[in-house]
Amino acid sequence: MEIKAVEGLNFSKHAAKRVIERGIATEGQFKNVLEHAVDEARKKGAKDLAVIGSQAVFVVNVPNNVVVTVMSREDMKDRIFTNIDSAVLIPK
Repeated sequence: MEIKAVEGLNFSKHAAKRVIERGIATEGQFKNVLEHAVDEARKKGAKDLAVIGSQAVFVVNVPNNVVVTVMSREDMKDRIFTNIDSAVLIPK
């Protein structure tokens, strides 16, 4: 299974591997939601962004349009995010 670019937003090999291993959905309407979140954060000057959704967190390097890593909700317990200057919460 190959992870496709999300409207210009690409997944690093590491992020693509995590999506596949954890069965995180990146298809359908979510593609638009993720891209919109990144675009809105870019307008506010974000560089390194955590997009926090109902099933996962996507860490995005905004200037390069690259999802650098993905964590499922289960993986987030007791986790600390560093080098993030912005966050976007995506409602269910």
